[in-house]
Amino acid sequence: ISASEDACTAWRARTGGEKRLIKAHSLRGEFVQIRGVDLRVAEGPDIVPAEVVSQHNNEIWAVRFPSALLFFVRVAAKDRGYQGEVHCGSGNEEGINRHGNRGFNRFSSPSKGPRKVLSVFVGWKLAFRCLTILLMSSSRRNFISRAALTAGGLGLSAGRGLAAPAKIDTPFKHSVMGWCFGGRGVNPKELGEWCVKLGMHGMEGIPQTSYKDVMDLGLEISLVGSHGFAQGPCDPKYTDMVIQKLKDGIEVASQVKAKRVITFTGMRYDGMDDAKAAQLCIDTWKKVLPLAEKKGITICFEHLNSRATEGKMTGHAGYFGDDVDFCVDLVKQVGSENFKLLFDIYHVEIMNGDVIRRIREYKDYIGHYHTAGNPGRGEIDASQEINYPPIIREIIKTGFTDYVAQEFIPTWEDPFKSLKHGVETCIVR
Repeated sequence: ISASEDACTAWRARTGGEKRLIKAHSLRGEFVQIRGVDLRVAEGPDIVPAEVVSQHNNEIWAVRFPSALLFFVRVAAKDRGYQGEVHCGSGNEEGINRHGNRGFNRFSSPSKGPRKVLSVFVGWKLAFRCLTILLMSSSRRNFISRAALTAGGLGLSAGRGLAAPAKIDTPFKHSVMGWCFGGRGVNPKELGEWCVKLGMHGMEGIPQTSYKDVMDLGLEISLVGSHGFAQGPCDPKYTDMVIQKLKDGIEVASQVKAKRVITFTGMRYDGMDDAKAAQLCIDTWKKVLPLAEKKGITICFEHLNSRATEGKMTGHAGYFGDDVDFCVDLVKQVGSENFKLLFDIYHVEIMNGDVIRRIREYKDYIGHYHTAGNPGRGEIDASQEINYPPIIREIIKTGFTDYVAQEFIPTWEDPFKSLKHGVETCIVR
């Protein structure tokens, strides 16, 4: 590891940060701990001299991986111009005795002159956990996906010198609705960092002002907002606003290289004629479709439930598009490949049920999925009724390759663990 000038002070203070760390010369050959990761300071000025520390902006690479995952580290390192070799059990003998039987793995840059070094110490408990995942997996894809999550959830701390865990290797992409975690004090950038650790692909449901922060982390914007669910095209007084908001959303999506923009029907109102309201929705959406088709953007129309009342945002009483079969009929009448259904599994379970059969039946009209537990819109764990693994298998069988986004409201003490569990639940054999 390499770090800043104030090495000894940083070590004594146990800073745990990535910016004020340890300089190789100050504690050469010693073991230190940063963010719960045991690291050995590289020995010898020929490995990490001061000028190399300076040239590479005081970067540090502190990675905690089970031994079964070392090949992931090797691949990630090689992708960035590093040559990797594994030295299991090597390093300072006294340190190995003090800190347990851990492998010392070195990745050095192939550039001429002094070399940069990445050191990884492997704990036997993590190795055992990863081996268990491997034995329980029936496919290499499933193992790779869960292994990436194991690494991310157990202490990966990556600086600019080494990439975060590889993206989850499933046929579809993984995202999360940011608003769900805002109530727990998790801002979009912090949530984005969690997504990176977990190997997720994108985020949605966040302010446009946060798009840059999220994209700088290497994440996509999986769904761009437009008008809200309360004021929609079923009500003629909102027609102009909906058209403008959808056009604005399409332009933003094009600028940030997103592929989807969300829309809703809006709420019922006194004296509403259902047939006329449905036709007005269709006519309004058709007015923005030429721009969507030109930009290569898909408008995703979300079905919501009007039944649940357990808490805020669990249900939307009065929502016009609360019958998923009716919503699919609207999609069919719009008649464009750039207009699809946002199939929210939670909402469909509440209003219609028979989720797997409907996924099979409507697969050609679905452009996006959301998840949550029912009742309560909490985690997709054993406390709720929806059996997600077979549903996800069915989604995969349909050939779906776009986004499945977690849209549950976290209730666990640690919201990061909630998200990790949700993503893991959607990685199936």
